[in-house]
Amino acid sequence: MLLVLLNSSKVAGQEGFYEGYSPQEIAMLPEYCQDLIAARFQAHKKWEPVLGPTVKHLHHYCLGLTWMMRAQRAFSVPEQERMSRWGKAVHEITYSINSATPDFVLLPELHYKRGISYQNGKRTREAEADFRKSIETLATYYVAYVALAELYRKNGRNDLARDVVAKGLNHSPDAKQLLRLQQELGRTGGTSDRKAGPRRSNDEPNRIDDQDKEKKLRDDKAASDGRDNPK
Repeated sequence: MLLVLLNSSKVAGQEGFYEGYSPQEIAMLPEYCQDLIAARFQAHKKWEPVLGPTVKHLHHYCLGLTWMMRAQRAFSVPEQERMSRWGKAVHEITYSINSATPDFVLLPELHYKRGISYQNGKRTREAEADFRKSIETLATYYVAYVALAELYRKNGRNDLARDVVAKGLNHSPDAKQLLRLQQELGRTGGTSDRKAGPRRSNDEPNRIDDQDKEKKLRDDKAASDGRDNPK
């Protein structure tokens, strides 16, 4: 039955790539997307108790995910076409975000996915805003911290990347991707400082140098006083 529906959505000569979904694409989508594609109204009844009323607008997000997949595998197409696909992903996901209730359980994911699409579409400021919105919506959504830190690191802002990683680890201390980033970026603030050792150890050499300088000044002064006041 599902294949019949898929075939009926295909456009002649395009094998369902632009207007419909290929079987390979559907297999990569979440279960609720598969249900929405196969039978939208029946899927509303099935998923609304789980996802809430926003499920009625979620098929746009499913199409946005599909455009993301199409953009990611578009190695042999012109840059303009690849950018167009990222733009279509943003457009579809934005529709679902604008239609979502404030408590929609997938809202952090939607902002994260749109942020990824913005970033690949070379719209860095919009990507940063979406990653931050994802974190603001759900503080434990660690993949948004990873994406934001990677965005900062890519643009040479390692200090901001460290701050983001530290905040992410405060909420998700076992997130492997954040722990890896922590190692790659070096010491960060917050939780990671306790693991790296006491901060005062970094100041120790400076204090020793100051003490040496003071001792040398005292010795020089004593030697000078000796020359001025011979016995």
